[in-house]
Amino acid sequence: MARFLMLLLSLWALPALAQTDPLRPPPGFFTPGAAPATVEEALRLQGVQLSAGRQRALINGRSLAPGERIGDYRLLSLDAASALLQGPAGRLRLHLLPASQAAPTISSPLPPGGRTE
Repeated sequence: MARFLMLLLSLWALPALAQTDPLRPPPGFFTPGAAPATVEEALRLQGVQLSAGRQRALINGRSLAPGERIGDYRLLSLDAASALLQGPAGRLRLHLLPASQAAPTISSPLPPGGRTE
């Protein structure tokens, strides 16, 4: 009986779950004429896939593995909630949270000839 009740409650909640897409860009993301002020503001982490032998980040609709590039930035590493990139302005960490809760952060650039992860 308890299993039946849990199944019934799950089916009842299904329409609400179908309306929320975790990979959907935040409201206003595609607003015409609202160009971002910087390249860093234009890069958005939309998803992360971490599984045995496979790491992928979805950035601006493009699937990237560590080492691959998007524009002037190279994806260095991933964790469950963020991606670390290296670019002309230094290291850039993108977060899965909406921009209102977590903005990209830039650390100091590497010294000339410096190593990356």
